[in-house]
Amino acid sequence: MNKNNKILTFVLVGIGLIVLAVIVAIFANGKETRVSESVENEHISAVYCTAKGMENAFFGSERVNMITNEVKITYNNDGIDKLYYSYNGTYRSNEVVKQDDGVFQAKYNYYMNEQGQKSDDLSVAYDEMNNKLHIGVYADSPNKINEATSVFFFIGKDDVAKVKKYSMEEMEKYYEDKGFSCNVVK
Repeated sequence: MNKNNKILTFVLVGIGLIVLAVIVAIFANGKETRVSESVENEHISAVYCTAKGMENAFFGSERVNMITNEVKITYNNDGIDKLYYSYNGTYRSNEVVKQDDGVFQAKYNYYMNEQGQKSDDLSVAYDEMNNKLHIGVYADSPNKINEATSVFFFIGKDDVAKVKKYSMEEMEKYYEDKGFSCNVVK
């Protein structure tokens, strides 16, 4: 390579580095813009209730060895925020778990259809693990609890309107009267 080509190459590389430095300086000037929404200071509390094998549970089976039912109701500053029900069943085998899982899914879908509800009005999840079946039913708003959906949360059809207005202490007593053991978490 002759002397003129070497000089031209060094000049072009130098100009390229200067352009790159200017671009980096423009885009990386040390300033960052963040946009966020202010969140009010909400205080979330909950009523957490558990019971072994309830007689009047929507999800119940003769094939299960042991059942734990859980109901969780969260409260924000304005009252009830969300409701969650959990079925935890232990079975003698995975085959029996699969049978009950299919029966429970069909029973839920049939019931909701018969009641004029959509099956996705509540969020429902079914999880099988070895000889255990977990079912979670979630209402992301107290407005989703009505005479049809109340059955999943052990709320009597006639009690729906008044239960939606219950304080945490009243809710605790309501479930304890049904045979649950409850804790209030503030």
